[in-house]
Amino acid sequence: MKNYLFLTLLLIGSVLNAQDSFKEKFEQAFIHLSNESYTKALPILLEMEQMKPDNANTLFSIGNCYMHTIYDKAKAIPYYERILENYKNMTIHYKVGDPKEKKAPVETLHYLGRAYHFNYQFDEALAKYGEYKDVLDPNNKEYLKKVNRDIEITNNAIELEQSPVEMSVKGLANINTEFPEYRPKVTGDEKMMYFTSRRENPHYTGTDESGLPYEDIYVSTKKFGVWQEPKMLDETINKPSHDAVLYVSPDGQYMLIFRASSAALTEGGIYETKLEGENWTEPTLLQADINSNYWETDVSLSADGTEMFFTSDRPGGSGGRDIWMMRRLPGGEWASVQNMGPVLNTEYDEEAPYLHPDGKTLYFSSKGHKTMGGFDVFKSERQADGSWGAPENIGYPINTTGDDVFYFPTNDGLRAYFSSHRKGGKGEQDIYLLELPNFEPKTIAVYKGIAKYSDGEIIDDMVITIFDEETGEKTGIYRPNSTTGRFLFILQPGQRYEIEFESGGVYALDNVEVPETGGIHEMIKVIVKEGNTMKVATGEVDDNDIISLVEEEDPTNVEITEVNLDFENPNNKDSVSTQDPTITEPTNVTEYESQGEFLNDLYFIYDKVVLIDESEIDYDATLKYLKENPDAKVMIEGHTDSHGSSDYNWWLSSARANKIRNRLYDDGIAWGRMKTRGYGEDKPIAPNKNNDGTDNPEGRQKNRRVHFVLDQPVASAEPSQKEPANKGEIDTANDEFVLQDKPADEIVNDNYEVATVDISQEVICMVQLGAFSEKLDNEKFTDAPLEVAFYKDGDGLYKYLSGAFINKNLALEHRLRMIDAGYEGAFLVYFQDGKRLTQEEVALLYPTENGITIENDAAVNQ
Repeated sequence: MKNYLFLTLLLIGSVLNAQDSFKEKFEQAFIHLSNESYTKALPILLEMEQMKPDNANTLFSIGNCYMHTIYDKAKAIPYYERILENYKNMTIHYKVGDPKEKKAPVETLHYLGRAYHFNYQFDEALAKYGEYKDVLDPNNKEYLKKVNRDIEITNNAIELEQSPVEMSVKGLANINTEFPEYRPKVTGDEKMMYFTSRRENPHYTGTDESGLPYEDIYVSTKKFGVWQEPKMLDETINKPSHDAVLYVSPDGQYMLIFRASSAALTEGGIYETKLEGENWTEPTLLQADINSNYWETDVSLSADGTEMFFTSDRPGGSGGRDIWMMRRLPGGEWASVQNMGPVLNTEYDEEAPYLHPDGKTLYFSSKGHKTMGGFDVFKSERQADGSWGAPENIGYPINTTGDDVFYFPTNDGLRAYFSSHRKGGKGEQDIYLLELPNFEPKTIAVYKGIAKYSDGEIIDDMVITIFDEETGEKTGIYRPNSTTGRFLFILQPGQRYEIEFESGGVYALDNVEVPETGGIHEMIKVIVKEGNTMKVATGEVDDNDIISLVEEEDPTNVEITEVNLDFENPNNKDSVSTQDPTITEPTNVTEYESQGEFLNDLYFIYDKVVLIDESEIDYDATLKYLKENPDAKVMIEGHTDSHGSSDYNWWLSSARANKIRNRLYDDGIAWGRMKTRGYGEDKPIAPNKNNDGTDNPEGRQKNRRVHFVLDQPVASAEPSQKEPANKGEIDTANDEFVLQDKPADEIVNDNYEVATVDISQEVICMVQLGAFSEKLDNEKFTDAPLEVAFYKDGDGLYKYLSGAFINKNLALEHRLRMIDAGYEGAFLVYFQDGKRLTQEEVALLYPTENGITIENDAAVNQ
């Protein structure tokens, strides 16, 4: 009997202890839930679930924690569903904060509907919303408004999902980590990106209440078309608490940041800092009405710095966080703050305003308007009278059921950087590059260059003043970087400007007119001062110290004397239009006869040299045929759709043809059995537009192709195996243009391309990438749009080249494309009859203009 009593007392004690433990955990979790610290409450609740797995109140609280995460809302679904396995698990008399409460509130129906919506289960979401409305008190206006809004949002999502935007998304591998990266801010030349990250920081340890490290600001530079490993800005900018980048000027010399005054993200102010040489100044609080006792979350300036847009929850708005703006007065101070009004602002939250450099397109995120869930990205166009048009959702799948913010479009509007949590990412928020081929390209002018003395020293006191030529109004003042001498600013389409350069009382003027259409117009200038004179030359920044192919810390210590990149083009195009590029619809549609299954056309992704998945099987069939028929020769003809300028499309078509030729070569097909030709957009096989003038995506896809034509047997085009008489010359046996320091089968190893073009006595223009004391690794060119050729010159240096043009204008056009891609030191070199021409010989062929020779890197139009 004594043993029985002992066991009974022990059991009762264990139950009481378990109840006490559950109650203690409940109280701990409730404190975190009351403080909205869901990440801290969740592990406690999961322990409580193990103790009492049928407690609907615990399941409801776990679901709520997941619903308050940014990325894991779908994980709430099974917990809500377990509650609804028996509707008796819900009550309309729910007791908040009572550890004895075992049931969940009837709002579980509403929350499960939201979780379904986030997971793109829209029909299920609408069903749960309907059930919730059935049990909701019709006099509860507040909750009825909420569920009706959610029904509206789900219907928006269904509509937007049915009309997806054509797009492609690429994560930035060198930038993203398992921690959040967001707020990408890119300079006007797309060479530098500043962003905010919450990755671990070796200098400042610790986390905030979310459990994540504090925000810091990082910068990445683009080299050879690739964003490099980012670097954290120094302690001048990053302090132990939160620091986030909000705005970077187009020239990269002015930055606005958020700096927290405590561990909380909502407490702090907006600060400004300037780049002096290579160092940022100590940030100072922005002296304008933007800073208040309320929460200012983001800010953006117009390209000319005269308008500021920001978000704040200060009184006087439409509700939540609104978009506000200020204008800069003629004296430089900021006018009073103005609310942007009900057209843009809603009773919900607005966020992340960004005025495009075109000065008329405002992008922002909102939980109002026609959102498909959370924050969606919208755009509004400034009207002729200065008002703003109704916001337009930029579409799915750019926008998702989650929060989509910090949208940063490029100058042409056809690409955008943004932060998002997506499948396949590295974790948390990642930064992505979005390509939007069907968006209407925007038109602006990017005016950039370098200011230096005639001896090459940088002018450090230059002031650049912009005037509207028609009104005489001053529209901007800029100063080149005091260390690099570089400058950049944006000019608006359809305007005429007078640009004044002043240094030490010496002046120079440049009058420019920006076309109203034609996409991005890049104006590259070199300002040269000598004594009491100064001139503005059209050219390219000539500063080989700025860009280099190999990082300074590279252990190979390769000497770099010249830097650039280019592509091969084996076609002669007699003329290049100097008019603004326009998109025209060809009137004739070419019909090709089928070559059989083994020579089917191969189709490409928009604006890429990458095959669509469906064409891989056709490529394999063609490869099989060519291997089984070793005498067969083939012409590979490249084509594009009609989007883009005709010159760019001609280049892209040649790039596609050469890409397939190189791939076939890598797969064992002899180089001499293949020729390439590019036709641009001139030979469509399907209409690019419908009869009513609307876009025809299916037709354009058919036009993005390479076409195979079986060629008649010709004399072998294989490069000669003989040793060239002089190293550095180009072997022209069989009229093939081949870079040769050793046999061609050795030259094209390591995935490098032998540049090939039919020639006789023509002068060939090429673009030189670099001259190096050692041969470079393959990885240096893995991100190049096309393969790169090299040869060892008589001076012992490895010369890297790409592109072969009979028409010099095409070479210049291509060189500028490569400069835009990050190869700023690119310049032209010339060959004739297999020999590289000297500068003196080039000068006889191409006289100098503005005092700068072509060989010395000036982009002279002839």
